[in-house]
Amino acid sequence: MRSSCPTIRSMSARRPRFGCRRRGPDAPGPDYAMSGVVNRLVLGDEVMDERLTALMPMLSAAPLTPHWYLAFVGTRPPARGRGLASALISAITRRCDEDGVGPYLESSNPANVPLYERHGFVFTSEVAIKGGPTVPLMWRDPQG
Repeated sequence: MRSSCPTIRSMSARRPRFGCRRRGPDAPGPDYAMSGVVNRLVLGDEVMDERLTALMPMLSAAPLTPHWYLAFVGTRPPARGRGLASALISAITRRCDEDGVGPYLESSNPANVPLYERHGFVFTSEVAIKGGPTVPLMWRDPQG
């Protein structure tokens, strides 16, 4: 599945049991501007300001060098344990290696850190989200 922004890709099965959302290194910074406008209209300025303020430490921790950003990697509970997330991550890291660009992610579930480590990601730091979890930040150097 391809998003309306050419630098953002979604990958999923025909009957979605797993999926991934990633952003390429050539994506312009304000590519989330339209979703921000929609969120403000739906949620209101105050709620959006609170959410963005809480997320600011995580957003400012992202690498400044060109990179692929793995925004979401997930598997529905009934489909877990089949290697689907691993297959997605492998496909993405192959693409990163071809591009010579490293992928970056924030793991919303610290239990997933070993999965990412098996694919060559290393823990770089963590960010405590105000009113939320402490999120591990991970990076993988391109291979080859």
